[in-house]
Amino acid sequence: MNEPKFKAHAFTCPHCGVLATMNWVSIKKDFSEDFKSEEAAISVCFNCNKPALWVNKELVYPDYKDVAPHKDMPEPAAKTFREAQSILTRSPRGSCMLLRLCLEQLLTWLGYDQKTLASKIIEVSKRNTQIESLLNVCRFAGNEFVHAGTLDSLDKSGLDPKGTAESLSTLINSAVEILITQPKIIADLNNRFSKH
Repeated sequence: MNEPKFKAHAFTCPHCGVLATMNWVSIKKDFSEDFKSEEAAISVCFNCNKPALWVNKELVYPDYKDVAPHKDMPEPAAKTFREAQSILTRSPRGSCMLLRLCLEQLLTWLGYDQKTLASKIIEVSKRNTQIESLLNVCRFAGNEFVHAGTLDSLDKSGLDPKGTAESLSTLINSAVEILITQPKIIADLNNRFSKH
């Protein structure tokens, strides 16, 4: 997956999902002091011929959805996960906050009804020790954006919100694989062989 980049010759199109050559059209007019034409352009996909709008060298239309929720992710968490992906480019901090909520929804759906996310993770880890570090990394990264207090303190933290949101997306899908998919496969195999 080649992520869209401003003025790149080719990348994965946010419309059709195909790695394709892009034709670039510059916006020639400066509309104000805050909107300079060298920082805005339209890319047009050679494959689907649909345009994408870039402002301040960032993709603003359409939303770029890179990661889909794991096929076994329960729907309440998957809905939050998809919402996090839909704002990842425009609001990576907001995406991190939603992904933390997604993790909490996932653990609640699995039956962990402890009051805090930290307590849920402790309980999960008693049954599955390999998952503790993965879940805590998701919690700590999400907490940084939920509990920071101000955007100014977030900016001083030195964290890359977009990179963090992308990593959280991958890790949460890994958690679904470990907590839901693998046990389902094991249970299915056990049922098949116990009948022989």
